[in-house]
Amino acid sequence: MKNIAFFLLFAAFFSCKKEEDKKPQFPADLYMTHVNKKAGIRLFVNKTEIKDKAIIDKFVKGESNFHVNDSSVVSDEKITFLSKDSVYVGGRSIKDIRSVERNGNRFLFKTVTYNMISKSRAELIFDMNKHRSALTPAYDGNYHVDIIMVGYGDYSKVELSLFSYKVVKRSGQSWSLNTGKTFNEFDESYISTVGPNDTLAIEEYSYTLKVR
Repeated sequence: MKNIAFFLLFAAFFSCKKEEDKKPQFPADLYMTHVNKKAGIRLFVNKTEIKDKAIIDKFVKGESNFHVNDSSVVSDEKITFLSKDSVYVGGRSIKDIRSVERNGNRFLFKTVTYNMISKSRAELIFDMNKHRSALTPAYDGNYHVDIIMVGYGDYSKVELSLFSYKVVKRSGQSWSLNTGKTFNEFDESYISTVGPNDTLAIEEYSYTLKVR
């Protein structure tokens, strides 16, 4: 009986010790180690996907954000978890601090500083993001907004989602072109806004960051 009691006590102690070992240590620097390519470049016209590679390549020609390769990297680019609730992204100034919302293995990193975007950019680009804040009207038709990044993993390894985009849209007699990349996930419902005179290219991928 004593042996059984001792065994149970030892097992409980070992279990607690194992849980302690799993507790994250802060601050935690996670360095970029890999670029993870997903589906490649997708092109849409009038809500319809175009599969012709020659047409795709012609549309994104000269755009440095496209043609992402899956590869391992050695880099000093990093994020730093200061605690379970805050992280540095990029540098070490107040504008680089983001709050952390964790749900299972998903992290949302939100800016804590003042951000503003124009009405035209909000209409053309903002709805591409799957994870986005409310647009709060500001002056001159601009909006206050939280910039949100999304990643998956834990405090020792995270895959940050991002996508490159190029979108050409026509409104009446005027045309607009926007191109770039954003640390978010692409919202598939945005495709429904691509009209007969519009063209959209996207390429989704992610960055793996790990504790060294």
